[in-house]
Amino acid sequence: MAKKHVNMYFLEVQNNYFEMLDNLKEFKQLAEEGKIAQEDYDQMLAEVELEKSNYERIAYIIMLLNKPNKSSNEEADINKAWYKELQGASKEVIIKESADVLADLKALIKKGKESNE
Repeated sequence: MAKKHVNMYFLEVQNNYFEMLDNLKEFKQLAEEGKIAQEDYDQMLAEVELEKSNYERIAYIIMLLNKPNKSSNEEADINKAWYKELQGASKEVIIKESADVLADLKALIKKGKESNE
């Protein structure tokens, strides 16, 4: 996996994250209006936290890869470890988790809107 592939992957995760944030505003509004059950709300917040941690992890990896000066071998070892984290099946798992959280959030928003009608 080249650095450009990591950046492309980050953009995909970032787009999912920002779309989730937009949907989350609507979700919170529905929850405040009482259209979303408390257990659904709590469950979604836990899933959103997972999505947030995935985004932050990838953003940190990108920051490390784009760091201009590597001042020690220890930092280089940390960068290599994070870079290896993105290789293999973990990349697909993170994207699937992101898509699942987003789909669940959209379904709950739709359910909340339908309960209003």
